[in-house]
Amino acid sequence: MAELEKKIESGKLSYEEALEALSSVVKSLESGKVITGGEEKDLTLDDSIKLYRTGKFLSDYCEKLLTEAQNQIKEINNG
Repeated sequence: MAELEKKIESGKLSYEEALEALSSVVKSLESGKVITGGEEKDLTLDDSIKLYRTGKFLSDYCEKLLTEAQNQIKEINNG
């Protein structure tokens, strides 16, 4: 998650990238498996909690970006 946080703080993580990362997290949590270093492994409870935390972070970030976009559209329509 540190890499994602750095991208977010620097403004270099787009909505589409965040959504793709979130989708990957959801797939891993649903399957109970994660691919690391080209190998598929079963998620441990700790892995699952870390992934859930990352997913929540990404979900919040996407929601923030959508809210900002909605506010911009409101300003355009009211301007």
